[in-house]
Amino acid sequence: MSREVRRVPLDFDFPLGKTWSGYLMPDSLAPRLCPDCNGSGQTHFGWWLQNFSYVMSMMADDVRDQAHDKPMHPWLTQFPRAYGHWDGDGRYAIDRLSPDAVAFFAALASLQGRVPGGMSTDTEPYLVYHALLKLTGVSVECPQCHGEGSFEAYPGQDADRDAWERTAPPEGPGWQLWQTVSGGGPVSPVFENPERLAEWMALGGEASTYMNAIEFIRVGWAPSGVSDASGYRTGVDFIGGVLVTDDYDNACACARCRGIFQPGDRIVSDPCWGAPDCVGLADRSHFDCLPAALQRVEEDC
Repeated sequence: MSREVRRVPLDFDFPLGKTWSGYLMPDSLAPRLCPDCNGSGQTHFGWWLQNFSYVMSMMADDVRDQAHDKPMHPWLTQFPRAYGHWDGDGRYAIDRLSPDAVAFFAALASLQGRVPGGMSTDTEPYLVYHALLKLTGVSVECPQCHGEGSFEAYPGQDADRDAWERTAPPEGPGWQLWQTVSGGGPVSPVFENPERLAEWMALGGEASTYMNAIEFIRVGWAPSGVSDASGYRTGVDFIGGVLVTDDYDNACACARCRGIFQPGDRIVSDPCWGAPDCVGLADRSHFDCLPAALQRVEEDC
């Protein structure tokens, strides 16, 4: 899942792995589901028709599958009284769909304002369902909730829910790693500086190297992952990893930084934290032992 860096108070103590409470709408604003339609907003027949629309759309899919030498979908082969014929060995063989199936469903799509033949497998069931309703003029809207699927639990609840806004976590001098998929929440302890957070990320598997973590922290956000010509990498390593040199035998002579540098690391070129003459970190002690040849950057700080 994607990651971002948050600046929070040093004593921020929200549980790790949980979605930040300020991002979650209170339960008191949750509406009451309609008991007649179970929250769907449509009649039971509407649900049956929608499910049958999925099966119907597979008929057009089968024409495409035949062109790619794919077998018929099991939902069609197991369909009651599937159309076919008896072969010479006394076995019943299902006849696969003919090309006019595509023309039929394309015509249904045109009733919904779509170009005939331009349907995708994701939208076909939806189009078939609504085209059939349009042809017949039948409404499958739940009469109890009028298609809403729910009711107000108390008068004015809808207005209260519309007025609700997410509340960001408090800001402060601390550094913390957050996930941004399930609403957003902390996944690391709070650290007093970015270097300690980077060390935690490298040791805990959030980044493959310390330098990748440092560059990610400077940027502040990374996607869940990236696939390119180099293969799959986590978003953190994609943001942080740019090749600078393959000569790591003499990269670091001190015990504190030994092992930090690995192939794929990048020595950050921007003065990230405002320190004078830096190579990307305010704390130069990590890099005081670097040979001058490796203190190369893409730009002058």
